[in-house]
Amino acid sequence: MVSIKSLVERIYSSPEKQVYEWIINHAKKCQNTSHRFYNLLEDLVAGKKIDVETELENIMKLEEEADHIRRKILERLAVIGIPPSIRQDYVRITEKIDGIADWIKAAARIVKIMGDIDKLDKDYLEALRNMTKISYEASKLLVDALEKSKENYRDALNIIKEIELKEDEGDNLYINTLALSRRYQDFLLFKLVDNIENSIDAIEDASDILEEIIVRIIR
Repeated sequence: MVSIKSLVERIYSSPEKQVYEWIINHAKKCQNTSHRFYNLLEDLVAGKKIDVETELENIMKLEEEADHIRRKILERLAVIGIPPSIRQDYVRITEKIDGIADWIKAAARIVKIMGDIDKLDKDYLEALRNMTKISYEASKLLVDALEKSKENYRDALNIIKEIELKEDEGDNLYINTLALSRRYQDFLLFKLVDNIENSIDAIEDASDILEEIIVRIIR
């Protein structure tokens, strides 16, 4: 079975393979950002006493760490000798992956501004939690697809299909959560829901680029 890894090893230099590993690590860091935000909402739904402020700061630190990896990838891509099309693909997927953490950080900032998110109705917190769960699960699938693409492209493509299904599920939750937001008439809540949805969209966009890369390589 042909894989991206075997083709890259034959055709491209080790610096490019190193960058691909950095892209995977970048995706993992963004996944951690989404996971942390999901855990925060899960704890609030469960009624646990947690330090929301500290958790939000931790989420923002994870986003900063993800952004550091993003900059490292782009700086490396600017100096290594690889085909322009590959460089462009790597830049595109890196920026989309970084959007996962960016949008989660934006959501965390809104929670910080509100200051009393734990006072929202439980069913609304559950709706936010469920949306964020989709973001986390889809980001985990993206990491799996990136890693699997080094060994078996068909498995990677199958995982990408799972991401598409997650995105569809996220769209349905988005509409339902927006409807629930109307009870509060709070602009910040609408922005919060949008930011979580945008993180899911960023995951699908990144998976679309990965699919393009795989299809181009196996042709």
